Amino acid sequence: MATNLIFNLSTKKYQGTTSPSATIYARVYDPAGNLILDKSALGNAFITASTTSAFYNLPLDTSSNVLQGSYTFEYSTVAGMGSGVTTDVYNFLGVDIACLEFNVTNDCNFYPNGQVTATDTTNYGDWTVTNKSIKLYFPNGLSPAPIAPYIETTTASTLVVNTLATGMWTAILTTDLSITQNDNLVVITELSKTLNHNVACNAQLCSVNNALDQITAAYAADVACGSTTPRYAQELTLANAYYTQYQIERACGDTLAAAAYAEKITNLVGQTSSSCGGSCGCSGSSCSCDTTCGCSGNDATPQWVNNTSSESGYKSYVALMSQTGTAAPTAVELENSLGNIVWTRNSIGVYYGTLTGAFQSAKTFARVNSSVNFGATVSCYRLNDNVIVLTSVASDSQLANNPIEIRVYN
Repeated sequence: MATNLIFNLSTKKYQGTTSPSATIYARVYDPAGNLILDKSALGNAFITASTTSAFYNLPLDTSSNVLQGSYTFEYSTVAGMGSGVTTDVYNFLGVDIACLEFNVTNDCNFYPNGQVTATDTTNYGDWTVTNKSIKLYFPNGLSPAPIAPYIETTTASTLVVNTLATGMWTAILTTDLSITQNDNLVVITELSKTLNHNVACNAQLCSVNNALDQITAAYAADVACGSTTPRYAQELTLANAYYTQYQIERACGDTLAAAAYAEKITNLVGQTSSSCGGSCGCSGSSCSCDTTCGCSGNDATPQWVNNTSSESGYKSYVALMSQTGTAAPTAVELENSLGNIVWTRNSIGVYYGTLTGAFQSAKTFARVNSSVNFGATVSCYRLNDNVIVLTSVASDSQLANNPIEIRVYN
């Protein structure tokens, strides 16, 4: 029989486990020698054979951290622990918890629809990652809507999405970690980090991608129809060359030159769009555009780039909100095209963001993320044209860099 303890630093509980299954009676003493658990009497076992494990609260210090020191664990299969008692001492002196390093990037020029990447770059050291997930949420308000509630999740260290949308993306990294001390005490913790990443691509990119898609579709249609000399081959070669130059000019910061190459591409599609919409480039009457050549349905592919950007008609306010005691919330502004929002404390756990006439009815969208540190439920909503309300479950000191986003559409 093997019996040991697991300290969970996230839930501040310890778990007793035994293998193989058996009924275990036990006493646990904290570092000061105080009896913190007595499960030694018949009918009051520490672990029963049917459960194989049990959870109990760990003692905490004045900072609400798990109390450090030597824990004495006595256990036996005999009720009353009059015989067969085993004594183990676990010396918990704290551990250095890995600091999550997480980033989100985007490439507006990734053909054909842009790309967003979320990457876990954490150095976990001696910790073992027992579980990991990365979730990437699309910006709100897209049409057609992406797969709800998130596009994709992965257990790998990188998540790549090849359909970009302008607006606020949310990425969430969650990891479960474990480490075993030399005295066989297992320490576990769960970590989570949320990042909001605002994508603002050049408005030309959408038309550039649409143009390349149409030229490519027209060329592919002739190939699908068996043409030995497919049309638009010259246009496709030129379009790809122009696109390469377009990317170079944008990277060098020459927006005027980039715009010129974008115009060259869209001019090319003007020479082919009528064919793509009608005959689909087919040279023979036996070829049907709807079933063979593949032009129909091309427009059904979501083109989300710039679909919700400020260029599409809204102003935004993005900030990290914190609050302590009875003080007003403080905001670390990440983006603000809306104006100077003044934050005040209205009552316990209720805070007002005021900007006269800013939050118009049927045009205002607001959301806030729960804090990673406290796990508190927070919410925000429009009260009237002048006020956004931010709440934290009727309790102060629950906001710790909570991301908030407010959009007001034209």
